[in-house]
Amino acid sequence: MDVQLGWRACSRCQGFINVTGAGGTCLGNQMHEFSASAEYRALWSTFPANVQSGWGSCTRCGRMAFRGAPGVCWDGAPHEYDQFAPDYGVPFGPDHPGTEAGWRWCARCQCLNDMNNPSHACFAGGDHDLSGSAEYVVQRIATGMQGWWGWCRRCQGLVSGEGQGVCHGGEAHDYDTGTLFTLPFGSTTVGAQSGWRRCARCAMLAFAPDGPGVCYAGGDHDLRGPYDYGVLVDTVPTSAQPGWRRCSKCQVLSYTGFEIGTCPAGGTHDHAASPVHGLWPSYAKDGQPGFRACARCEALVSIVVARGECRGGGLHDVRASAAYVVTEGFVPPGGDGWRRCARCQVLVFGGFETGGLCFDGGGHDLTDSMLYGAFVSDPPENAEPGWRRCRVCQELVRTTGAPGACHAGQPHDVTDSAEYLVAVELPPVPPPPAGPRLTVTESADRVTLTGTGFTAGATVELAIRLGAAAVTQQVTSDPTGGFSHVITEVVPAPADATVLASTPEGELATGRLTSFVPAALVPH
Repeated sequence: MDVQLGWRACSRCQGFINVTGAGGTCLGNQMHEFSASAEYRALWSTFPANVQSGWGSCTRCGRMAFRGAPGVCWDGAPHEYDQFAPDYGVPFGPDHPGTEAGWRWCARCQCLNDMNNPSHACFAGGDHDLSGSAEYVVQRIATGMQGWWGWCRRCQGLVSGEGQGVCHGGEAHDYDTGTLFTLPFGSTTVGAQSGWRRCARCAMLAFAPDGPGVCYAGGDHDLRGPYDYGVLVDTVPTSAQPGWRRCSKCQVLSYTGFEIGTCPAGGTHDHAASPVHGLWPSYAKDGQPGFRACARCEALVSIVVARGECRGGGLHDVRASAAYVVTEGFVPPGGDGWRRCARCQVLVFGGFETGGLCFDGGGHDLTDSMLYGAFVSDPPENAEPGWRRCRVCQELVRTTGAPGACHAGQPHDVTDSAEYLVAVELPPVPPPPAGPRLTVTESADRVTLTGTGFTAGATVELAIRLGAAAVTQQVTSDPTGGFSHVITEVVPAPADATVLASTPEGELATGRLTSFVPAALVPH
């Protein structure tokens, strides 16, 4: 019995959806809605007695449906299946560890449906007919990594998925598909902070322990999603991107490298009390970051989800390691078949099979791992040689130093292994945000406000606010959309002041004064 990743629950049709397939149309010719979904696995191949076979993934709607009858797809036509697609199985009854109960079969649409969802909508119209259904369960992934988190160039926040949620002003997020990040869920590794949740309304990452925070969609965040996420805090490791902070007013995580975003609670985000946070890029030039070499066992370890147990005892020792990246999805010729063990977090050769020996002598758990690749030939310029596969534990281990510890205290056996090369990479930097930007320069004798990216010849209102006090000034942008405004009467800032540059057409850029403010803002 094998498992397949890439399944979600749709909150609109309650279906069990294959997000990696060609289908995916929901009720009313809309897209499926996965904003509150956990991540699931589907079973295929051969099955034990308490797993029912005969299920398929419809190529039109993407739903898991029973193939014993035509059923009804999103437009009333029968479901369709790829003739070469696998036969899926759905567990039923008790005694299925790691599963989620509450799933039922509908005799009308033939689909598997999430009855934990209070809204019911059958493709055949009306409610589902569950009269002949068994009590099914599906395998839910408890821990792992999500790589579809992106940066919004309008509010500077971290957003889950393109086209999801609401930004300031009720507009859609300006989701940068070229700058994606990986968030670990269900487990908090060393150096990370738990308690982060996804808001189902604005689709942003918010810190739950300090209160729900104010949402761009109005009111409080809805943080009832299925997962608790971990975010790097205080010390950001090499190959993770720093510059992220939490706003104490709205609780969202936003990037501070360019400008301070507009806060749904009013004004700009307040990061004064926030520690420094960091995020793992979803991909770098030569692969996925977050890998390190353990000084005791010499294995290549992922530190994104958890530090992992070392066969030398305790957690892997990666303190002196360089930052490595490993290709994900793209597999170099001859270097395929590598996966991450969920138990020890080491890169293991095993394909879809569990192979080798884990830290305690048991088998590796490669169930939920993506497919990784290691370079054998044509490596990138920054690749490090001297990595080989151990015949005993099947792990990728470094052989340029002292032999690492394998099973039963013996050194790794790399006989007949090819030589692999692992890339060393620094984190990518997000591109400058599109649209208006405001740069603030402070000194004891002047404050300079420099704008770029505005409409040529636009009237720009500059508003500087310190508590309840405010001063405003209008300037006109030049033919390139820029301006420079100098304030010469300044005094030391008693507190941070926000700066907003806006036009009647809705263009907006923000900044902050931390050392000096206009004298007119401070009572004499």
